[in-house]
Amino acid sequence: MTKELGTRERASPTMWVKRAKWTAYVACGWAFLFAALSFFWAAGGRTGLHPLEQQATSNRTTWIAINLIAGALKVIIGLVALALVRSQGRSTYRRLLFVAAWALGVGMILYGGLGLVSDVLHVTGIISSGPETRRWFFWYLVLWDPWWVLGGVLYMATAWLTRRRDAEIGADRSTSDKAANEGTELSKRNPV
Repeated sequence: MTKELGTRERASPTMWVKRAKWTAYVACGWAFLFAALSFFWAAGGRTGLHPLEQQATSNRTTWIAINLIAGALKVIIGLVALALVRSQGRSTYRRLLFVAAWALGVGMILYGGLGLVSDVLHVTGIISSGPETRRWFFWYLVLWDPWWVLGGVLYMATAWLTRRRDAEIGADRSTSDKAANEGTELSKRNPV
């Protein structure tokens, strides 16, 4: 079997199903790891990599509440990715999941991307800040903001791959339905 120059082979629906599932699982894992960090902070844990950890001692109850709520929201965000690849059909619920995944992805990329720009400006000294502040911007540059961008990419990829999977499966179904209908018509015209 040879492939003509300039043509692309069509990916099988099974390949799209696998890609969509694995991307969703990674996105869910990303969100669950992020949630675990929030729960760790709520339990009193410290990493030394975030400036708000130092402020937590001034108002402990607020710090705990904020991190518990953030952790719960991150778990829900993780479940959005799983629900998207596990649901089928054209229901309103499914459309809401697509909109949520795209919105989450775009929002995370914008948040992390704009943060990276700010971080670079502070770390390089273009925006003046003290050495202690510059240290926190360094951690945002190498850890926190890239983590947000990664999450955004994962959620946008999950939405795109799931949509692609659905389109391929739909095309496959319509082709097989058409072939089945043609076979039925043929058997009606030529009874055995």
